[in-house]
Amino acid sequence: EDSESVLRTLVDHPAISCTIQLTVPDEMGILKIAEDTTTTTTMEFVAFVVVHVTLPATYPNAGTAPTIQVHDCMVTDKNAVCSPDKPLETLAYLDETKLQEALGEEIQGILPYPCVYEAGVTWLTENIYTYLELRAHLLLVK
Repeated sequence: EDSESVLRTLVDHPAISCTIQLTVPDEMGILKIAEDTTTTTTMEFVAFVVVHVTLPATYPNAGTAPTIQVHDCMVTDKNAVCSPDKPLETLAYLDETKLQEALGEEIQGILPYPCVYEAGVTWLTENIYTYLELRAHLLLVK
């Protein structure tokens, strides 16, 4: 009976999960300001991404993929100064649907090998700007 209660405790244990914060500068210059918009300063974009990872109980066995979801994404100018009485808004929209589809494909391509770091950190850091679109109305114009 004692071993049965231990087994039940293990089975009923919640999934292991963690949250990862990524700071990703746009070093490749992927985000472009529209040519018809003249900015007052040069912008150096940086994305702050919060990713939540949940590991299924049988991970990394074959056929069990972790769940990797972007919970928040904020894009700002690296040199921007924001006063405390002003709300901070992201300078870009994230296409979450396309990002999740591509991330899922990347995970499936890595399985059965462990893929949290490769997909959730490396791939996301290299590809996040592909799924971002600038919000032109928030850019400083002359």
